[in-house]
Order: sequence, then structure tokens, then C-alpha cells
Amino acid sequence: MLAQHILVPTDFSEYADDTLDYAIALAQTLQARLTILHAFHLTSLALGEASPSILDATLKAMETNAQQRIKMALDRIQQ
Repeated sequence: MLAQHILVPTDFSEYADDTLDYAIALAQTLQARLTILHAFHLTSLALGEASPSILDATLKAMETNAQQRIKMALDRIQQ
């Protein structure tokens, strides 16, 4: 059974970029679908002594950055 769907986790590092290149080539060969996944750990932020407003601003900035980087990865895939 050939893979029909490939999950590509990323932390946006150079290694993750290399992995994405490999996954793109593999997906093309197998005619499979790609899903990019980025997750981050909130424990260090939530356990800190930051005020809720600072925590909210930090989380929004992290989400915006992640969305921009995912869009860049999607553009690479569509090429």
C-alpha cells in the first residue's frame, strides 16, 4: 500500500526545511497529499509571571509568525 497522505511536522529550522523538500519530492512520486503541522509548547509561557495582556500579545505574535512561515512552505509546495 502506497502512502496517500504525508504529514510533515515543522519547527521552521533548517533541518525541517530539508525534510519538507524531501516530503515534497516523495509526495510527487507517490501522488500523495501533504499536510504541514507546526505546534509549540505553551508551558514555559503559561508558567511564567507574565501578565495576561503580555501573554496574549506574545501568543498572537507567535501565531502570526507561524502562519507566515506556513504560507511560505505552502508556496514551496505549489511550485
